[in-house]
Amino acid sequence: MSLTWTTPAWMWPLLLVLAAGAVIWTVHVYGRTRPSPRPELGRVLISLRSTALILLVIAVAQPVLSRLFRQDDPGRLVFVLEDSGSMTITDMGAGIEGSDQLLSRWQAALGFSALIDSALTTNNWPGEAVFLRGNGVLPLQEFHLDDPVIPDPGGHGTNLSHLLRQVSDQTVGIPTRGVILLSDGQETTGGGVSVRETGAVGYKSGSGVGIGSARLLVAGVGDPIGSADRLIKDLRYPDTAYAGDEIVVELAVTHRFLEADTPPPVIVTLSEGDRTIVEETFTLDRETTHLEIPFPAPEEGLRVFDLQVSGIDNERFLANNKVSLAINVRQGRSRVLVLTDQPGWDLRFLAQAGLAEPRIDLSVVYPSANGLVFADSLVSWVGPDTPNGWNQWDGVVLMGWQGRLGSLDWSSLEVAVKGGLGLLVLPRAVTPGQRAMPAPPGGLADLLPVTATNLRWVDGALFAAIPSGATGHPILHLVSDQGSTIGISTGIGQGLGALPPLRRILGVVPRADALLLLESRQRDRGTGGAHLPLLVVNSVEQGRVAWFGGQRLWEIAFWEPGQVGGAATQGELKIARRLLQNLLVWLAVGQEESGLVFSGRRAFYQEGERITLGAQWRDMRGQPILDRDLSLILRPSDVDGEPAAERTFALRGSPGKAELAEADLPPLPPGNYSIQLVGEGDPPVLGSEEFLVVTSHSIEETQVRQDQRRLGQLAAQAGGSYLSVVEGGALAAVLEEIARLDWSKSFKERRSRFDFWSGWPFLVLVVMLLGIEWFLRRRNGLL
Repeated sequence: MSLTWTTPAWMWPLLLVLAAGAVIWTVHVYGRTRPSPRPELGRVLISLRSTALILLVIAVAQPVLSRLFRQDDPGRLVFVLEDSGSMTITDMGAGIEGSDQLLSRWQAALGFSALIDSALTTNNWPGEAVFLRGNGVLPLQEFHLDDPVIPDPGGHGTNLSHLLRQVSDQTVGIPTRGVILLSDGQETTGGGVSVRETGAVGYKSGSGVGIGSARLLVAGVGDPIGSADRLIKDLRYPDTAYAGDEIVVELAVTHRFLEADTPPPVIVTLSEGDRTIVEETFTLDRETTHLEIPFPAPEEGLRVFDLQVSGIDNERFLANNKVSLAINVRQGRSRVLVLTDQPGWDLRFLAQAGLAEPRIDLSVVYPSANGLVFADSLVSWVGPDTPNGWNQWDGVVLMGWQGRLGSLDWSSLEVAVKGGLGLLVLPRAVTPGQRAMPAPPGGLADLLPVTATNLRWVDGALFAAIPSGATGHPILHLVSDQGSTIGISTGIGQGLGALPPLRRILGVVPRADALLLLESRQRDRGTGGAHLPLLVVNSVEQGRVAWFGGQRLWEIAFWEPGQVGGAATQGELKIARRLLQNLLVWLAVGQEESGLVFSGRRAFYQEGERITLGAQWRDMRGQPILDRDLSLILRPSDVDGEPAAERTFALRGSPGKAELAEADLPPLPPGNYSIQLVGEGDPPVLGSEEFLVVTSHSIEETQVRQDQRRLGQLAAQAGGSYLSVVEGGALAAVLEEIARLDWSKSFKERRSRFDFWSGWPFLVLVVMLLGIEWFLRRRNGLL
């Protein structure tokens, strides 16, 4: 123990003078006090005040009392028990040596650890035991064998290399002599990563001692041999399909621990709920056989199927004979209806663009002597008079609103569009040279993204161009051909400027809430001259409406040599056709590239599996929005008709991907869930509601055998040893290994510092001295 002063030496004379002055001043004050205190009382009062003042002077000198002592740290033996779902399996080889009781692997690991701890305690072992549980995926947890309740494993997934790395990180600075890992050796991730690469329980070549003198002992639990088993492996299937298409599920049927050379036949059953879709018997000629199960895609929606292979004789583990798969079945084709009162080359160009899209089913209706008929069958068509009648299509292309089209029920069409129907309007002149167009009927006029009054055709060589702010819209995807440079100096869009001009465009004014995607410009006037809206789009409640105001659209695709601007090349023709194809897809399915969208999301998860969902918020140009917060709403399926409580999770930025936000969901019980993205705003922006399926099948249930190879590999890489808990002499072998380790205590010198003068005890002492002085003065009537 030593006392040190932090005050510089030159201040000591000043402090001594100050202390002496404090005592002299106190004596002087009490010498002039009236009435004068008795001599005995006076000496007590002077002593109290002088002591308090001297303590204050000493505090200025800042004395520190320090003590150097040695601390003994016993060596630690760390037990690490794998905490994953496969450890709950009960098999023939899980029992501890000398015990006939059938235990789960977790119970065997706990029991073996308790035997070791009891034997060490009986032999007055000088070390200390530490018990940890983990699977290398979740953080480590410490527990004690005498805890009232030790929960069974519930983790999903195992990474033994990372588990040992976690142990190494947690025991830094602790004198760890040995690490005993109790595991079945079955991994779901990271099985090929070595202990050396992760730095776990350090490795020293040529010796069995790792960093920090920690020796690794690997104790395997579970049946190391395994009974005959059939399982499904290498399952492959499309996560998305279209109604009516053929879905092919590929799988490998594998057999393990078979005594016979030829596996028995297998019955493969594919079912959805209680309905069996496919049931087929296969004859197998090898240990692993690859099979294909084709079946037609059912109706659209998220469909969950069960795939099961029949078991073999005396097979004990049937959980790995069955898997679940989820397939999002989409509508086979989007149906688009084209209505025209006068078929022509524009209609033909539009039909060709529709045929180029395999997921669009284009139906054309045009007038005949018997009225409006379908072009492919000449079957009569009658305009719907209800919104549901229009909703049998996903989009409607209206080429004009005159003639026989004028009798359509525009009010029902308006309701259908507001409910989600897509509408593309291409106005057209009924007679050649027609200068003015009649105003559209009321129901149609309210839907249009332009103000269509006093409609007149504007003639001239008018070239299509993309205005600023429209680049990146889904309709313009790959439309601006970077290979063309014509028209750059005049502000006309690349590629589009090289196409032939339109002869006539209808003069309109876009609505304030509409989006202008294409406009027409006169090339010979540079950036000046008339800029007329050509392609304008808008959202109408749940629906979408587009306006294309050009006439003789077909000339873009069928341009004759010798005309103004020259012949269009094949590459340039693709630009115009691609524009029309994009427009038809947008019309039928909407803007899938914008808004709140999930990124790379799986629709199917296993019970107990951690779920990480990524999402993006994209603007109209398809670019990520980074300055707004995102959250996710998780809604379980209704239970017994009652709505289940929903939960909200905040999305955080993804490391290394600024445009992606992520949310971690806890392991969910089996069932169907809906998820929906919510964007910050007033009111909040809502994404589409999507589905999430959690099945009761878990990969942990398929791990029916102790993986001795992996456990031996871990032990060898760390210079340790491996043994199986179920083998004879396992306990004695572990105790012998532990006895060979150095269990002498480690010594550390530690210094304790006691700064009494700057803490609350010093203040209490000073206040107490002055308080006693004040009390004696008041008691004896001194002022």
